[in-house]
Amino acid sequence: MSVGECTAITGVALGGISLGWNILNEIRKTPKAKVYAMIANLIQPGSHLKDDNDYLNVTIANVGTRSIRINGLGFTGYKWWWHPFKKKNFIVLPKRLPIYLKDGEEHTETFLYTKEDFNKLLQNDIQNIYTYDSLDRKHYMTWLKFLQFRQSVRKHVLDSAKAK
Repeated sequence: MSVGECTAITGVALGGISLGWNILNEIRKTPKAKVYAMIANLIQPGSHLKDDNDYLNVTIANVGTRSIRINGLGFTGYKWWWHPFKKKNFIVLPKRLPIYLKDGEEHTETFLYTKEDFNKLLQNDIQNIYTYDSLDRKHYMTWLKFLQFRQSVRKHVLDSAKAK
């Protein structure tokens, strides 16, 4: 094998490696969103008066390296012990969606919820909260964050029942 042949083989190998690396980088640069939810009370700006109403805050954060267009919010719920037969999706009617989020930006939707609404949220066996983008990909809330959210909703419902 001559020096020219070794150089050609090395060039083809390095070209294949760099092509593979570029393809992998483009695949990994897909837009990604994270969803967070919490129960909150609002304080009016400029005053220290707390609003007595309870609100469901859902925050959507773009954690990918590309911009993403968020089209809506939804819940997934199951009404039977074997979920493939009884899966339901509930679409939430947001106020300010669709929205275009650039890299690192966040968007928060706030919904007024009564104690009865939080009870319904628990009784409907809601299993996850998600957002969907312009390509109809669903970005789900992480399992641990959702468990913490359900525990806070249960605690909130129990506290409100004790207050009555």
